[in-house]
Amino acid sequence: MTKDKEILYVSRIRELLYCARGRKNAITLDRMVKICQLPNRRVAESLMENHLEDLGFCVVSGDKGYWRPITADEVNHYQNSLQSRIRKIAKRKASSRRMAVQDGFIREGKIFKDPPAIQGDLFSQTNTTTGATP
Repeated sequence: MTKDKEILYVSRIRELLYCARGRKNAITLDRMVKICQLPNRRVAESLMENHLEDLGFCVVSGDKGYWRPITADEVNHYQNSLQSRIRKIAKRKASSRRMAVQDGFIREGKIFKDPPAIQGDLFSQTNTTTGATP
């Protein structure tokens, strides 16, 4: 997407959300895509993620969509929701890190390397030429 298109889309989103005061007036992503003439939901999500501060006013989101809060409770609920998600993501990250090590992946700093190849036991293999065991 060109920078000009991005600026145009953010401007359209700003105009739309400026009027969306309170949870009862929330705008869903699907509605945002249609009204702002965005290519798709992925673009809308990306723009909301990357340009939230560029809107120039507070925007929160929930199961009803995006809106400008009109009460402190709406802001607090959103902040608590974000904090809860942060904790859950951190817990999943720590769990996957522990399980990766348990499964043999080698941790080097912040990244993992493939586990070493499994070497066969030379003394327990059958001699394929004679069929005898050493």
